[in-house]
Amino acid sequence: MSARTTNPFRQPRAVWAVAFACVISFMGIGLVDPILPALSTKLHAGPSQVELLFTSYLVVTAVAMLVTGFVSSRIGAKRTLVAGLILIVVFSALAGSAGSISGIVGFRAGWGLGNALFIATSLAVIVSSASPSRPRSRPCATAACSRWASPPSATTGASSRSSGTRRSR
Repeated sequence: MSARTTNPFRQPRAVWAVAFACVISFMGIGLVDPILPALSTKLHAGPSQVELLFTSYLVVTAVAMLVTGFVSSRIGAKRTLVAGLILIVVFSALAGSAGSISGIVGFRAGWGLGNALFIATSLAVIVSSASPSRPRSRPCATAACSRWASPPSATTGASSRSSGTRRSR
């Protein structure tokens, strides 16, 4: 018997489009990191207030991901993706125009809701739409995509070099 091998990079365009959008969406996690000192100074915010920018976003994202599958199964993957993108755009614009640290924290929470809807659904769409090179590669593809697209600190608390499978000698 000859095993038919397929190129894992030959995927439908929809898979590549959703994967690209997923990576861009993951960037929202660390988007505020470089501007924290400027925000703190300009808005006269203390360190704990500034840290709430991450906390509000990540907590809402984590909690909302628990129900995203339910929402997606009721209204469909495409509508869930679009709703998530709309929330991301609206809340990021509102955060950008907010004049106080508490306003930015609140809008980052809304941004996290949109991110949860978009990320969880996009990973499911990628896995269901991809042409696997091997029958059991889909679960591995999901884990690899989510790990590759997220910042190392969001998934492991450590740098990607220290969380890999290779050991340094």
